[in-house]
Amino acid sequence: MNGKLMGHPRLSNFRSLQTLRLKASSWIEDGLDKLTNLRKFGINGDVSSHHKALSNAIEKWCNLRSLSLRNSSSIPPFVSFAHYLNLCKMFLHGRIKNLPKKPPNLAKLTLIGSQLQQDAIETLEKLRNPRVLRLEQEPYCSEKMICSSGGFPRLEFLVLDSSNLKEWIVEEGGFPCLEFLELNCSNIKEWIVEEGGFPRLEVLELDYSNIKEWVAEKGALKSLKKVMLGPHAHLKTHPKQIVHLLE
Repeated sequence: MNGKLMGHPRLSNFRSLQTLRLKASSWIEDGLDKLTNLRKFGINGDVSSHHKALSNAIEKWCNLRSLSLRNSSSIPPFVSFAHYLNLCKMFLHGRIKNLPKKPPNLAKLTLIGSQLQQDAIETLEKLRNPRVLRLEQEPYCSEKMICSSGGFPRLEFLVLDSSNLKEWIVEEGGFPCLEFLELNCSNIKEWIVEEGGFPRLEVLELDYSNIKEWVAEKGALKSLKKVMLGPHAHLKTHPKQIVHLLE
């Protein structure tokens, strides 16, 4: 059974349901954990007063493939997703204290307004399978971000949108498989790409970025083919590797 439920039914009457998308309300407390056949689940609205019920329910949905929580002031703390072999897509809109742990086959992750710290970035970059990562609308609340060597091992597509970020360091060999990067960081001053960073990056899109110091060490950005500058992008300096792409 698939579809959308209208109103506030007793969810325990729909145990065979596979797809559920509703606005957040008190129904979250009424039998949500009984829907153990869910494959796709989405809520639009604030779930901050229902964290416990929602977390308890999600813990039982081992067949879940897609999870979407939109427009909430905060996201509930999650249990480990290590045994969620089918979970491939997550969209989380709201402040996050604890990131989802170890989803083994997660391919696409969108985090909006998450207000993450550096330790959360260290958790994200250890995920083995994400191909697409979108960090948007104040996903990061620190001024400095460090991405480690070999981090984000299979990531191919990244959007980073943070007005708080002022310094971004990508360590040696960072983002080994990334092919597309969109950077929208209006207050970024320094971007350091260490030796061999972004070795497969082909397309770079910059907008709302005011980079005063951009350094790319030897072997970094070696596959870059296209740089797109939006109307709000301002580069005080740029690495020699991309001069021919800006002409």
